[in-house]
Amino acid sequence: MAHRSIGQERFGFAGRARSTSSLDELGKLIDWEPVSVLLASLYSANKGEPAWAPLAMFKALLLSIWYDLSDVKLAEALDDRASFRRFCGFSGTEATPERTAFVRFRKELVAHQLDRQLFTTVTAQLTSKAVFAGCVVLSGVILSLTVHPWWIALTAFAGLNMIQASFTGFCPAAMIFKAFGVRPGTAFK
Repeated sequence: MAHRSIGQERFGFAGRARSTSSLDELGKLIDWEPVSVLLASLYSANKGEPAWAPLAMFKALLLSIWYDLSDVKLAEALDDRASFRRFCGFSGTEATPERTAFVRFRKELVAHQLDRQLFTTVTAQLTSKAVFAGCVVLSGVILSLTVHPWWIALTAFAGLNMIQASFTGFCPAAMIFKAFGVRPGTAFK
């Protein structure tokens, strides 16, 4: 089974500076390897043409869900938006899938019973990234309501730490976890 080769920029565009988007950051939060392994057996091409890369198609379906896009609007957005292209792995100059490719790919996902498993995998990864900070914030709120009002300082500390970490990349909690052998997340490698 041959898949199309995507993501190959032409030499004329290689030196061009690009702005990043929230999708670039979101793409870094997810470990795509387990998703790619699950998708390896899919081949959703029309008769006689190479199939689009399954991971790129799955990422496009995620975009359609997150941005509430029909297949037609998704195809238009992939053709038009640089951030969508980068997230899916398409270069700025190559063709992108047409709407019927998404229909075929979605049918393949369902036929192989991968639809729920893949979306659960991605959702679990994204949820786990926010669990620690969320627990600290909620603990601070609960303790301030039940034990002593000054526990709200824990919530304030967690919030301030998240803000400074987003600008500096330095996170004391990440350093502590690393000392205990916890594998660092994408944000603080």
